[in-house]
Amino acid sequence: GIEFVHFPVPNLLTPPLETAAPLFKRLAEEVRGGKTVAAHCYGGVGRSPRPGPSTSSSRATGRGRRCAGGPGAAGRIGRAMSPEGLPTVVAVEERPRPLSRAAVVGLLASVAWAVAYFALPWLTFSPEQRKRLPNALEPELIALEEHDPETAARYRAILLDVEHHGSLTGHDLRRYVRAAAALNRALEGEAPVGQPADRAAVIQRALPVVAGVLAALPAASAIAILLLLSRTLRTPGTLALTLLLVTGVVGSTFSLAWERWADALATKVPRGAGLSTALAASLAQASAGLFGVKARTWWRVYGLAALVLALGAWAGWAHVLRGWSP
Repeated sequence: GIEFVHFPVPNLLTPPLETAAPLFKRLAEEVRGGKTVAAHCYGGVGRSPRPGPSTSSSRATGRGRRCAGGPGAAGRIGRAMSPEGLPTVVAVEERPRPLSRAAVVGLLASVAWAVAYFALPWLTFSPEQRKRLPNALEPELIALEEHDPETAARYRAILLDVEHHGSLTGHDLRRYVRAAAALNRALEGEAPVGQPADRAAVIQRALPVVAGVLAALPAASAIAILLLLSRTLRTPGTLALTLLLVTGVVGSTFSLAWERWADALATKVPRGAGLSTALAASLAQASAGLFGVKARTWWRVYGLAALVLALGAWAGWAHVLRGWSP
């Protein structure tokens, strides 16, 4: 339907700012919500040009202000001619907004990431590896039981899953990495803090970072899903786009770097379908965040994402390779 808003303006004059600003703010919200706003009076002379440009300025600045200019207005703001000498009347037309392709792609990619993390195998083990792995780690687990019996029990449970199912999901992999970090500390001792160390210490510092990334990625995907659904898959906001971009870049980097990490951990294990799905979902998330921006938001999304990624990369490098600890 159409809603009519009565807003008298003296001919060839401007309305008081204290009464005009609330109207212009409201009209800006209507335009941002995808509705059409039209203003008209007698012939459009002197009065109807005011709400249009002022509302357009309010869209850009977030506050209503008087704006001199011609009878046109940007976006979906226009004026209609009226033969009667009526005061200015503003009409707001209800119009459904289309779905945003970036929001739809981001939602599907985030859901795919969650499914890959919790339901699909990331690592698969051959029958020979399934039998050999528990026996190979048994001496280390016996030593770990003396220092941390709870972690040793968790490690044995993970190995039992590998032996019976022959695979690890992303969630299982995070549990495995956490247990491996505890086992490494028990066998090698604590890595020195505040100074560079050898390869064994670098691996020990890297394991908790990997576990943290494996916990943060599905959490970020879940938050992105909530943010996108809160706007009913319409134009995503700066926070949602930044989260998609950062999550996609980190997830893609993690998936592509897994082979190098596997070499460092001396585990020649082939990738499963879950890791490949996570890589594809991460690339889709990054694309949604990268190409879903608008002219008014691209610098905020790109700048904030670059800042978060730079700080995260510096913190990871300083902790893993240089021994820095917050």
